[in-house]
Formats: sequence, structure tokens, C-alpha cells
Amino acid sequence: MSKKKYYIKEFWKNLPIKSYIKLLLAIFFIFSIIGLATDIFEGFKQSYNFLFINIIFSGFIGVFYAHTFIKQKVFLPIAILFHLSYIYYQSEFKVNSILNTVPDEKYFLFGLILVILIMLAYVFLMIFITGEGIPHIKLRTEMELAKEMHEVLVPEIKIESNDFLIYGKSIPISEVGGDLVDAYFSDGNLLCYIADVSGHGVSSGLFMGMFKSSVHTVLLNNNSLVNVFNNSNKALSNLKKQNLFLTAAGIMFKKDKTAEYSIAGHLPIIHFNHSGNEIKQLLNKQIPISVKSDFCFKSENITYNSGDIFILISDGIIEVFNQKNVDFGLSRIMELIKNYTTKSPEELSSIIFEEISKYGKQIDDQSLLIIKCK
Repeated sequence: MSKKKYYIKEFWKNLPIKSYIKLLLAIFFIFSIIGLATDIFEGFKQSYNFLFINIIFSGFIGVFYAHTFIKQKVFLPIAILFHLSYIYYQSEFKVNSILNTVPDEKYFLFGLILVILIMLAYVFLMIFITGEGIPHIKLRTEMELAKEMHEVLVPEIKIESNDFLIYGKSIPISEVGGDLVDAYFSDGNLLCYIADVSGHGVSSGLFMGMFKSSVHTVLLNNNSLVNVFNNSNKALSNLKKQNLFLTAAGIMFKKDKTAEYSIAGHLPIIHFNHSGNEIKQLLNKQIPISVKSDFCFKSENITYNSGDIFILISDGIIEVFNQKNVDFGLSRIMELIKNYTTKSPEELSSIIFEEISKYGKQIDDQSLLIIKCK
């Protein structure tokens, strides 16, 4: 289901019953005018009883069609059958409902009823639009603010230091994404990590911001990646909904040319070893963060050298499907990296995003973080 269809479905699903009734009343009075208009074609000769039935039925059938289209499409054939049946029996009833002469007062009553129906339709329609429009304008304003906050929390990363070239970027699927890329220097060490919060929207974005704050707070007192994951896990486990969690992958580059890495339910870190001209995956399988508060995360160490490249990605990068419903996959990412190792992190990032956009449509937040050792 496309995002547009999803939002339309959710709008009607969550529309308050009182607002829905206001909309149906507006539709009733709009369509009842059609019943009144049929008297025009009869030369204003329909009897008052027949005209009243026509007005009520026209409004009712308009409501019936609207309701079936909005919420119960399965009843559409019934609505059509009911409409056709009325038209059939109406022709027999009409024979005895035509006036020989038109009373003078009918012209005045016709115009008065027409004005009343138009006014009622307009009033209920404006009540519905105003009642639903104001909350949605407020929501739209809040979403724009949330989007601005997301851009502050997850900015494009461009860093060039004496030892590293770093580029990171996150493209959310909606206004507020649940992905996070971050690079943070602490006491001469460099922590690069990526995180992916379950779900989308404001709640995921808020939880992502909480995780980033937690990471930076822990780094003020500790320069161990495993402690960052463990302390953040404990802090966040009690501050979120039960079904909310995040996967993460991080690597901390230290002054002695060693790097500590840890994976919390996330995709592996891709490592291109320049001296050996080989590419491999760094992975230690562990549960996501904030699933179990007392879980003890572990890390592993490797050495890094000039020319080495480390790439951290979210699953939105590889979960792009072509017309045959085949995903882009991690192997294609690794092949791209190996073919363009001479490129800068920003250039390599552009190549990856270009290839996946040509391959298929984005269905999730897409994030990557590339670190090239000098």
C-alpha cells in the first residue's frame, strides 16, 4: 500500500463518529437537492407527498453511496440495486402523484425549500471542514517543527580530520525518521555509529533523539563502546513503549590504531581492508537496545590502517526491491564499495544512493555512514 493510500485509510478509520455524522448530513442535504430538482423536469407538478419522498430518498441514497465508498465498499452493489429498485417503483407511483394544476404557493415553497437545503448542506459541510481542518493544521505545524528538530538531530555529516574522512547521511521515508547517524570525538577517540528505531514517525524520532543524548552523555565519562551500549540500554529500557526498540552498530577508533566495534541487532559493519584488498563483514550477534534492560553487550577489537574503509548502513539501504521483487541486498553494496575504494566517502555515498534509487523505490529510512582512514 502506498503512503498516500495508507494515510487516506487511516484518516477515515480514525475520524470521530460525530465528525463523520456531520459529513454525512452535509452529503444528505446536498443530494436531497437532486430530489427537489426532479420537480423542475415535471413542470412543478409533483404532489407534495411525492416531492417529499424524492427529497428524502435522494439525500439517503447520497449518504448510502458515500458510506459504501468510504467504509463499506462491499455494500456498493446493494446500494446500486436499491437505487435502481426505487427508480423502477417510482415510475408506477408517479402516475398518481402528478398535479393537474400547479398551486401558486408551490413556487414560493419550492424556492424556500431549495434555499433551506442549500444552507443546511453548506452549514454542515463547513462545520465538518472547520472541525477537522483546525486539528490537522495544528498537526501539520507540529510535524513541521518535528521535521526541523529531526534535521538538527540527524544532520548531514562531513568531517575531515588528520586521521579520517567521514561522510554520513540519512534520508527519512516520512517527515520524521527513526534512523540516526552520528560521529563524535571524545578524548582523542572517534565514535561512529548508526541506529534504527522500530517504526516511523514522531515516537520513533523522539526515541532516536533520546538515544543520541544518552550516547553523548555516557561518552563524557567513559570511552568504551560497550559501556555506551550497556548504559544507554539501561537508561532507555524504562523510558519507552513496550514495542519500541532500536538496532545499532558502532565502531570506536582509538589512538593506538585499534577499533572497538559492537552490533546490537543491526546489519554488520562493512570493512574494506586496504592492505589485503579484501572486504568483509564485522558482526557479533546481539539483541537490539532497550529490549532487555539487564542484557550485557559485548564488543570486539580489530586493527585499522591507512586506506581502510568502514561503512555502516541501515536496512532501508538494502531493502529496496526491483520489479521482480528482489531486494538490492548486502552483497551488491559490498560489490559497489570494492569497485569504488578510491572515491571519497561523499562520492561513494552518492554512488550508492544513485544505484539504489535506480534499482527500486524507497520503502524505509535510508542511512549510511562511511569512514575512510587516512
